[in-house]
Amino acid sequence: MNGFCANETMSLDVDGAKVTCHLGGADREDLDPVVLIHGIGGSTAADFGFIFPMLARHGRVMSVDFCLPALGEHETLRLEHVARQVRVAIDEVLPGRQVSMVGYSLGAVIAAAVAASHPAPGRLVLVSGWLKAGASHRIFNDLWQRLRILGPTVLSRFARFSALGTSFLNSSPLEELEAMSPFSPGLFTDAQIRLAATVDLSETAARICIPTLVIGCSNDTIAGREQAEALVGAIPDASYAEVESGHAVVLERPAELFSLIDGFLSRPQRQLSGSNRQEAGA
Repeated sequence: MNGFCANETMSLDVDGAKVTCHLGGADREDLDPVVLIHGIGGSTAADFGFIFPMLARHGRVMSVDFCLPALGEHETLRLEHVARQVRVAIDEVLPGRQVSMVGYSLGAVIAAAVAASHPAPGRLVLVSGWLKAGASHRIFNDLWQRLRILGPTVLSRFARFSALGTSFLNSSPLEELEAMSPFSPGLFTDAQIRLAATVDLSETAARICIPTLVIGCSNDTIAGREQAEALVGAIPDASYAEVESGHAVVLERPAELFSLIDGFLSRPQRQLSGSNRQEAGA
């Protein structure tokens, strides 16, 4: 499933943090570069191993592996910390370019924040995102932090159980499931999960003024499909599509997800209307 291979990889220093950018595909005059932003505890290889090379067949793609910034002794990770890393990466690697962004999970939250404040985005795709953290995010955060003392093996199993849909779990061989690693354990993952439990895009979403596709997941027990629907309602020009999947749709349904993303990003501008909110994949 994972066919990730970048043409070029570079590191950027953003406020003392080492941000990694992967570039693939060729520039096209008729298609904006696409910027991919991974999810909690993820990376380009882990979350976009299928989607990155598929998009790169059509045009220029850049993915941003954001990282833990230098924080003060009593400072916690904030959305602005990681959103700034993405903004700087776009400005330095694709200067002056209009870009489209695809964000998954926490990456969707980051992409929404960047789109609301950055002048460059052309289109926006938010996958498994949420408008405002609810009880499910806070419970997941509490359980994750409590389970840390049991080690990475237990955390990884908890992540698979939480992020993958029940149907997918029950129909997949155990050895294949063991190879999947949503929310790879680590200190940065811990910080991202804490951040996820505090997200509130209620005001931010209203400032997003570009065509947006929100992709929800019918079996998402972490973010919740109702949160994806709330995003659609909060963004002025948004349409909605849904995949039968758990939160980790990038692992469960990568081909179906790619089809939705590619169809939206390649659609002529005149067809990008959020008025038909339930037919984004049509």
